[in-house]
Amino acid sequence: MDQVSMTPQERIEKAIIDSYDYGSIDPEDLAFILSLTPKDAKLAEMVFYAARIKRHSLFKNKIALYGFVYLSTHCHNNCSFCNYRASNHALKRYRKSPSEILEVASELTESGVHLVDLTLGEDEHYLNGKGFEQLLKIIDTISSRYRAPVMISPGVLDLSRLKEAKAAGASWYALYQETFNRTLFRELRPDQNFSKRLHAKRLARDVGFHTEDGILVGVGASTADLVYSVLSMTQGDNLQMRAMAYVPVPGGLAPDPNVDPSWQELLVIACVRLISPHAFIPASLDVDGLAGLGRRLNAGANVVTSIVPPSKGFCGVASMDLDIDNSNRSVKTVTETLREFDLEPFNHESYSNSYHVYYRREAIEANKFFSRDLPPNEVKMRRKFRTVFKNAFSGLKSFDFYYETMISAKQILSEFESEIYDDDNQDDN
Repeated sequence: MDQVSMTPQERIEKAIIDSYDYGSIDPEDLAFILSLTPKDAKLAEMVFYAARIKRHSLFKNKIALYGFVYLSTHCHNNCSFCNYRASNHALKRYRKSPSEILEVASELTESGVHLVDLTLGEDEHYLNGKGFEQLLKIIDTISSRYRAPVMISPGVLDLSRLKEAKAAGASWYALYQETFNRTLFRELRPDQNFSKRLHAKRLARDVGFHTEDGILVGVGASTADLVYSVLSMTQGDNLQMRAMAYVPVPGGLAPDPNVDPSWQELLVIACVRLISPHAFIPASLDVDGLAGLGRRLNAGANVVTSIVPPSKGFCGVASMDLDIDNSNRSVKTVTETLREFDLEPFNHESYSNSYHVYYRREAIEANKFFSRDLPPNEVKMRRKFRTVFKNAFSGLKSFDFYYETMISAKQILSEFESEIYDDDNQDDN
């Protein structure tokens, strides 16, 4: 059956099954999903449901918590979407001292975060000379004294600085393209080099970093642009991938009047989960605060980012102060919210570098399981799987059953394994 003659439900079924069969989604089907509006909530729930199942098949009900330390709001870039752009002279900026940074990092690790995210604008102070040495000492203290994984997001670093940061104890490097449309990239990040950002992530992986990439939605990208960005990001060997809705800033880029960015963010989260089941996908508190956390978790996210301690004078990025001083960005409050969705934080023993490698290997094996090259008996299992998913999609009531029981794809298939092998034996006879 060709895509034109399919019903909307059949197109989504096809996209989800393709994500299991081939580890990808046809660009036309992906465009269809990313074009869904809030009026198409029942169709979108099919996608969200499948994303939750894929998340559970690898991560069970565990969610990672990331503490966020925005240590400097100085930046020499002039990104049109950012409140901290260099041309925003009205903004009161700060550069926190090492003691202030370490105090907050200590509080975050004691509260139970799994990782400390050291984020800053591309601040010349920290990119050169003694300032960079200072940053390395901060990384070393957090990773060795507080025994916490460290993510750094200082902008583009060259190979020598990446090696120094890795040697100091950093294990993650975040650097966002925001879009893979080069024309739109120039509008979002004027006077920056698209290829140089991509290359920096490749260099980071070469020296042992896990990398995070991200795209921004609601900034004027066409559906085709968004499809290309999702496919490019998921093929980039990043272990963490984020989508973030654009929060308009005074004097900055005008929001796209044709899309609901928070809704579109949910669709991107779900599609990334379907294509890259092994990925760490953030649900940021920086856009809609605690009120928006549940929606992002239901779309397939498995990391809560931008946890910020109250009353310390540290800001968020997209939203400078949303939910910070009322403690709604605390580990305690986030954990209570997770329980409402039958989710819970990882224990710290399972959240480690070896843990990431393990789940990436598991994801690769899972993709092989659903590849085109299966032996005949497993082809039958795959067909049975397709039947089960179609039955699940025949009515939304069955979504609730499968979600509540958290049946993964492999678990579904295992229920039919003996039946299928029995059929094979009968055929042989």
